[in-house]
Amino acid sequence: MNYIDLHTHSSYSDGTLCPSAIVDAASEKKISTLSITDHDTMAATAEAIDCCKKCGVEYLPGVEISTHIKTMSVHILGYYLDHNSDPLLSFLETIQQARTERNEKIFLRLNRLGIKLSLSDISNSHNPSSQIGRPHIAQLLVNKRVVKSERDAFSRYLKKNAAAYVQRAQMPTATAIAAIRAAGGIAVLAHPASLGLSEKSLAQLIDQLKEDGLTGVEIFHPLQSDKNIAFLEKLCHKNDLVTTGGSDFHGRDRDKTNIGEYGYNKLISGSLITALNRY
Repeated sequence: MNYIDLHTHSSYSDGTLCPSAIVDAASEKKISTLSITDHDTMAATAEAIDCCKKCGVEYLPGVEISTHIKTMSVHILGYYLDHNSDPLLSFLETIQQARTERNEKIFLRLNRLGIKLSLSDISNSHNPSSQIGRPHIAQLLVNKRVVKSERDAFSRYLKKNAAAYVQRAQMPTATAIAAIRAAGGIAVLAHPASLGLSEKSLAQLIDQLKEDGLTGVEIFHPLQSDKNIAFLEKLCHKNDLVTTGGSDFHGRDRDKTNIGEYGYNKLISGSLITALNRY
């Protein structure tokens, strides 16, 4: 039987492994179709495509875009994208610029708290093609012995309402869906259980997103229980939405599952690709 993983992250965003290492891990796990869905960037795509060809793994160009509806953070996955599309790259660059501005403000707050670090402390040892986000700042705080762990860094400084937290400007969800579709892709709602909505509210949100051009929903994900999956599967069938799944693998010890899994030893069926390919 074929298995897939359509939600992974490389060192080009907040993962720890380079694209080739992710492809190798997927190949060893007998995963037939893989997508690296880095946050707001497709910088890993060219390397991933080349490595997948060598390993005999099908590669699905993807991205995970941070968006918002009112005050709610909503992540949208994009698949089958033209990663050389100038409009798409320009759109993602706009989001990356907002991330950079946020990082600068975080360091300013840390400085005011007496923690004398700067963005260059990361940039000097970081792949210039990779983005920098809160996980990298957390690791810097650990390396400089400001905190004992990344969890401690987020708890004290980086999570929402913490001492150095800064809200990043995000794109409206409808705008991100439109950008994905304009680049020849399909838009999928990522890990809907993370939104913390009731079934009724989640159904209403998905109805709204479908009107905006949403094509599918990620139903297999480590954050989602069997009950969540059953509800989402019925909802997608009713609304003619495609279903996807992924491990949300980052290569970190705190990952809830290994690559290719949506739960302990629960693999994602490759049959989902058949439906995806119809779009």
